[in-house]
Amino acid sequence: MTRSFRFSGWLLIFAVSSLYALPPEGIIYNEDDTNRFLLAPAGKLTPADLEGLVDALAGTHVRVLSICCCAQRTNFNSSAWEPYWEGFDPNADNSQPFFGDLPENERETSRQWVSNMLAIFQAGADPNQCMIDRCRLQDISPWISIRMNDVHDAPLARSPLHSRFWMENHDLWRYPDRFTAWNDRCFDYGQERVRDNMMKLIREVLERYDMDGLELDWNRFPLHFREGEEQKGAALLTEWMKQVRAVVRETEARRGHRITLAVRVPARPDTALGTGLDAITWARLGLIDHLIVAPFWATTDFDIPVEKWKDELKGTPVKITAGLEALVRCHPSMQASTNSPASLRAGAIAALSRGSQGIYLFNYFTLPNMTEDLLQELDDMPALLKQKRVHPITYPDISIPGKTETYPFPATLEPGQDKTFSLFPGKLPSQKKALVRVIPKEPFKKKEALAVFIQETAATPLDITGEFLAKPESLSEQYNTIRIRNNLDSPFTIEGIELEIHPQLSEKEILDDAGRRIALYRQGEGRIVVVDAEGRPIPGVRVRIEQQRHAFLFGCNFYLSGQVGSPTEEMSLRDRYSGLFNYATLPFYWPSYEREKGHTEEAKIRKTAQWCRERGITVKGHPLAWNYADPTWLPDSTQEVYNLQMQRITDIVTSFKGLIDIWDVVNEPTEFQREGCMKDAPKMTAMWKSIGQIEFIRDAFARARAANPDATLLINDYRVGANYKRVIEKLNDASGKRIYDTIGLQSHMHQKVWPATGTWEVLERFAPFGVPLHFTETTILSGKNGFELARKEGSWPSTPEGEQAQEKDVVRFYTTLFSHPSVEAITWWDIADCKSWMNAPAGLLDAHLKPKPAYNSLKKLIRETWWTRRNLTTDRNGEVRFQGFYGDYAVQVLPAMGKPASAELVLRKKHLNQITVKLDQYRPESGSRKTRASFNPNPWPKRWNFDTAHGRSPSWGEYRTGGRSRYERDMK
Repeated sequence: MTRSFRFSGWLLIFAVSSLYALPPEGIIYNEDDTNRFLLAPAGKLTPADLEGLVDALAGTHVRVLSICCCAQRTNFNSSAWEPYWEGFDPNADNSQPFFGDLPENERETSRQWVSNMLAIFQAGADPNQCMIDRCRLQDISPWISIRMNDVHDAPLARSPLHSRFWMENHDLWRYPDRFTAWNDRCFDYGQERVRDNMMKLIREVLERYDMDGLELDWNRFPLHFREGEEQKGAALLTEWMKQVRAVVRETEARRGHRITLAVRVPARPDTALGTGLDAITWARLGLIDHLIVAPFWATTDFDIPVEKWKDELKGTPVKITAGLEALVRCHPSMQASTNSPASLRAGAIAALSRGSQGIYLFNYFTLPNMTEDLLQELDDMPALLKQKRVHPITYPDISIPGKTETYPFPATLEPGQDKTFSLFPGKLPSQKKALVRVIPKEPFKKKEALAVFIQETAATPLDITGEFLAKPESLSEQYNTIRIRNNLDSPFTIEGIELEIHPQLSEKEILDDAGRRIALYRQGEGRIVVVDAEGRPIPGVRVRIEQQRHAFLFGCNFYLSGQVGSPTEEMSLRDRYSGLFNYATLPFYWPSYEREKGHTEEAKIRKTAQWCRERGITVKGHPLAWNYADPTWLPDSTQEVYNLQMQRITDIVTSFKGLIDIWDVVNEPTEFQREGCMKDAPKMTAMWKSIGQIEFIRDAFARARAANPDATLLINDYRVGANYKRVIEKLNDASGKRIYDTIGLQSHMHQKVWPATGTWEVLERFAPFGVPLHFTETTILSGKNGFELARKEGSWPSTPEGEQAQEKDVVRFYTTLFSHPSVEAITWWDIADCKSWMNAPAGLLDAHLKPKPAYNSLKKLIRETWWTRRNLTTDRNGEVRFQGFYGDYAVQVLPAMGKPASAELVLRKKHLNQITVKLDQYRPESGSRKTRASFNPNPWPKRWNFDTAHGRSPSWGEYRTGGRSRYERDMK
């Protein structure tokens, strides 16, 4: 090759670099080398399962999927290293030599993932290539990640994770003759054989995969040289990185596009250099393109000094991204917890505020709190600032060998002693509430045990839980000094400190942003592929998509069923009901359900429930336990009352299993001893008191769970403040697992309508529990506000002015709830004014079953604004994509010639959301593969006005695709 040809080749590479393998903005998501092989039973994994993993990230802010291909072995059929399945006999049991010294209780899981790796290989597929190809279709940039020194199972002499190279070459370990920590058995990169062995894999991976980026993960595991040899080792690695860069350049020339070379190193510059990873020199010499700075594993580091890295790399084009781990702990000996959505937001805000170009996620495939919603937010500062966040003070979990580390916690304060801590929160919302939470070793015994100061401004103790209300103006967006003083006469030990920040959004801010949140949380991408009888894709075919039902539960109690009088009125009621709602609450109040002992309303309720089921309406039973009134026949014995209550739960849940699988198990437990309960239900209240508030709830839930393990069980209350929250915090079983599935929140607004700000405050109070929130009883009046006015004033009418106000408030309230990711159901309380609770004008229908304006506007919201109907045409791959509200869809495929086909599609969060429709009798027109409907590969007119269509300027991606979005454009 001549010099001029080489030069022109590089010109070509850099000419296309702006269109291909762009330095990523947004989220980089690392996918573990074995996790994906646990997506199916042993030996059953298919390429479609791997594609589904990529699809779950599509439409989020994940811009890069870093696909890990190895640890000590590879998950593909490598010729440089041995694949994981080498030595595994799928026909032998778990005692086979392949499992080595692995404990018996871990072998079945290992068998699952290795069986699935083998199944993919035997199917003739490459798991990493499957994901790369899918990334290309989903507009996600595919990287390959290589773990540079993985020693999982290091204590075991033999393990399915170990390579022959590791097991047979102890002399290449950092310390072959000692074992104080797993890192002792990492490879020593000071030895040439170690570097050569890794280079073989790097060359093979670059040859095998057409990737956008190659990530060298030096944090798996983070020590690579013997203690004291890090400086010499750093020079060796720099020379070796020059070789890696040269191999990448050769591959770029062959592929015709840039390949981002990224490295993942310890979070702090001095630690990286002190462990022999001179990433700053690599950047200055042009050996890397992207630097990922992150902790190892033990905890997320909320204090990554991105700005220090940026200062060191000034003048280089290297991008810097901070990484978040899955775990959180304040000191090494503390029990770890998983990152909550609030702490994830805190870590992201701190990193972005300090200059991180995006967020890198590691180990998040196992984190239940990592939702699609968060994958839309973690790189979006404006969105993050509108959410609650929690900043814990943690520690760097990678240390320089030989250096003694000191950690802020645990911290013991002697009587009268002060200690000072530092916390960096990053950008703050303009209006906010801030809490400092002190985590004690032993529970607080009094509120004034400690004094807390932020920037020398005193915070106010709230209660004995260790929460202190800070003055918002005392907070800084840089480092905050938090000083703690022990006011006790004895030593006090602190395990950790958190700063919780609540943005105080205005009514306008909440409502103005609702549309964005609804699109974010309530919609997903659906995909329909149309093929002929031989499975070949058919372009240019019309596809009609019509939503049939919402996944979100829009409900109402259906107590009025069978009570309105004439059959005509009953039919009108049911038409109005089924025309709006997909969720019904049916009554199981003990005094009315079982007026005489042993004689129940089961047959009547079952009939209504079956009517609902036939119309796709989900049914909930309310309630199983509530002490609002005693059945007249209850005995005096407290133990007998308890036995009858528990048996009632078992009988009802068992009897209705499969027809009613959602239950309000215990209703209004927070103030179960209030005056009305003690007066109207003295026997039930006495029984509950004798058992104990929390113990009774636990027993009730245990009974319901045993009767129907698959049921969704709710705790429900009209108290939506701190007292109810404290009750819920105690609702765990002996193993610490929560006993409830969903939190029920009542919102009767007879006296005052909640503002959006008040509603949002309630949502943010209960969302951190991490379970769905159901608004179980919602009332907004169309008349005078008050309580029991029908009894006090003789009547309580609906008024024209009240109906207009009700309409406005209903739309605002439902919009606020529907836009919050934690809410999964809203139940209106009393569909009509006739026979409503307290005879209040609470219905969406008036006393004559005529719709009020609120009914019509709510129906328009649910069945039109929040409803998806599309008419599309398959692209050249026989495919259509659409953004739709989560729910059930009817699909019609309408070829110009031949028989139409129908199908059903269910659009759900974190699902593949794809179906294939086969046209068995499809006939191409005149022998052509095209249908009569013309196929236009670019459906937008040449002079298509983007501003008119969208009310904004097109993004660069939309400009390049003629205005087509990622969901609508033809795949090429």
